[in-house]
Amino acid sequence: MIGIVLIIIGIVLRVVAMLTLRKTFSLELRAQDNIIQKGLYKYIRHPAYLGSFCILVGIACFSEILSLIYLAFVFFVSRALNEERLLCNNPQYKEYQKTTGMFFPKLRSRK
Repeated sequence: MIGIVLIIIGIVLRVVAMLTLRKTFSLELRAQDNIIQKGLYKYIRHPAYLGSFCILVGIACFSEILSLIYLAFVFFVSRALNEERLLCNNPQYKEYQKTTGMFFPKLRSRK
């Protein structure tokens, strides 16, 4: 049951992220001038990677190949870090990083 829920959550995250990016979505890592900050991207910087990770963890729940979880984690974290290195020269992205979590929303402190 947990596996199915994770797969569904992952598919939804991935599809919504891809629809939000529309034409700027690409499997190729590349620097971009405009930073998308709407939809899921308002809360997390890499919702498509998080969705893919959830799908693979859901599959691992059925296949009992626990190494799949570790490999997926290493792959998606390293891919996100490489993407962020490409974008770090963009001042708009640096500000975006301060307010938005990489894979999970940042908790905002009340002042």
